[in-house]
Amino acid sequence: MMEERCLSVKRKILIKEGDMTLKVAKILAPRLRALGATVTLTRSSPAPATALRPRHFRSFAISDLEAQGKLVTPTAIQRKSEQLFYRVFEIRYRAKIINDRLRPDIVVCLHFNAESCGDKGSFRLTSKNHLHFLVNGALSSGELAKEDQRFDMLFRLLSGAYAEEILLANAMARPLAQTTGLPPYTYMSSVAKRIGPYVWARNLLATRLFRCPVVFVEAYVMNNPKVIARMRAGNRPDIQHLQSTPSKPSIYHEYAKGVTKGLIQYYSPQPR
Repeated sequence: MMEERCLSVKRKILIKEGDMTLKVAKILAPRLRALGATVTLTRSSPAPATALRPRHFRSFAISDLEAQGKLVTPTAIQRKSEQLFYRVFEIRYRAKIINDRLRPDIVVCLHFNAESCGDKGSFRLTSKNHLHFLVNGALSSGELAKEDQRFDMLFRLLSGAYAEEILLANAMARPLAQTTGLPPYTYMSSVAKRIGPYVWARNLLATRLFRCPVVFVEAYVMNNPKVIARMRAGNRPDIQHLQSTPSKPSIYHEYAKGVTKGLIQYYSPQPR
């Protein structure tokens, strides 16, 4: 709810992205282990990875609001504290786990996508449904003006992580697209640059901080009624017209199956 990554109707929560991605991860992990991979999840429960919570960032939130010349109201402090918690520190905490302890060959970040729902609190359905992958890149001039972001960019270039994650994302894209039947998504703004039919470069904090190759998978559109019905398969729909949606295989198993096929494609010996 805090991150606005769940959809609800009349105060009843329909779907939560965090819970759904965890379902996919718990289906995917044993499949990959059976193939010989070592797999570690950055979280194994709905709780955040870090033990800290928004209240711990209150003083930072006040300082940030004052530095930006914004009104320091209780609502503004709470909102800024939450953003520092989930947009910054939670991601940095996971990066520390990955970079200092796990040191994996690759990181795959699982997501479900969503089309704009308009104003906060509104709920709009869409017929759109698509797939895309994200790797790091497309830094703006303002981002390049920051010393830490220039350092992170150079590290990814010189370490070879950037080159490998492009190959990884492009190799994974086609098998997942074939498994899900989803068309490619197209960004309509300058925040991202296309580098493959399904692959885009975008300067996200996680894709920048993780020292190994990392790909973000953005599959399905959560506020598509057919997707909602598949996510809630077996439960009573809360929106009447969802009942007419034809049944399909588990969306979670389909997602995991497509990612598995993509990783097999990437790591299989290529013909010379």
